[in-house]
Amino acid sequence: MDENSEEDEQERKKRLKREANRRSAQLSRQRKKAFVEDLKAKNAEYLHARSVLACHPDAVFATDGSGVIAYANPAAAKRAHADATRLTGTSFPNLLDQDSRRRFVAALRESEGAPPSTSISLGGPLQLMKNGALEVTVECAAAPRPDAPEERFAVAAGRAPR
Repeated sequence: MDENSEEDEQERKKRLKREANRRSAQLSRQRKKAFVEDLKAKNAEYLHARSVLACHPDAVFATDGSGVIAYANPAAAKRAHADATRLTGTSFPNLLDQDSRRRFVAALRESEGAPPSTSISLGGPLQLMKNGALEVTVECAAAPRPDAPEERFAVAAGRAPR
């Protein structure tokens, strides 16, 4: 009987272990499913925002905190005489004339200590170097990235004067 009770105890432990593993796997699948659904929702929001910006007639440049272009809509690419995908990853200040570049870089530096969503004063419109007719009148904001609050970004938008 001692042998049978010992075998029964081992079987019971194995059964409990299998049940625990099944529960753990089920919870893991549920978490993974929720994560995937969340990513799908965020991606849909991103695609919607991107499509809205792509249709906007104003040139829109979004940069990271160091001025590297993270996004340029088709109007921005047209005004910069470049392809939007080629603009991504390039330095926005390098597209500006010397005075505009100095003011933009100074504004980015100033934004480093500013609270989130603080407007940056640029002291007037920015001029793209390749097309002096384009005044990029900027309402430039420094804000934390939603996915990385310690990182900042800036958005510059404008159109050619009429």
